[in-house]
Amino acid sequence: MNLNQKVEQLTTEGYEFKFGKYLSDGFDYFKAQAGLFIGFFVLSIVMIIAGSFIPVIGSIASQILSVTFFVGYFIVCNKIKLGSTVSFDDFFKGFSSIGQIAIIQLIIFGFTLLIFSPLLIFGFTVFFQDCLVQ
Repeated sequence: MNLNQKVEQLTTEGYEFKFGKYLSDGFDYFKAQAGLFIGFFVLSIVMIIAGSFIPVIGSIASQILSVTFFVGYFIVCNKIKLGSTVSFDDFFKGFSSIGQIAIIQLIIFGFTLLIFSPLLIFGFTVFFQDCLVQ
């Protein structure tokens, strides 16, 4: 079954969202390698905070780092789900796709600026209109 057929089947027949099951599965993945998850969480937070202190590009670097780290979490969870052996290095496998992740994040950042720039300009104009008139 290809993607279009699967989407068609889901839209016609519906689907079931099992929030409790998904939360339980996620906690089971965490319990399987709690030490690795906690260690990587602490390390990733420290790296994201350190990246945010870089002038000019710090926020963009932190955004790209955080998404790359999330990819690592997904890779590790998938390996646990498949019953494969997990190591701390698996959390960093998201960096093998960092070029694609960076491009996507820059596109999202550009769209965000494009959408919010008029709001910021008009918002500041309205907010400071009393200062501008006097």
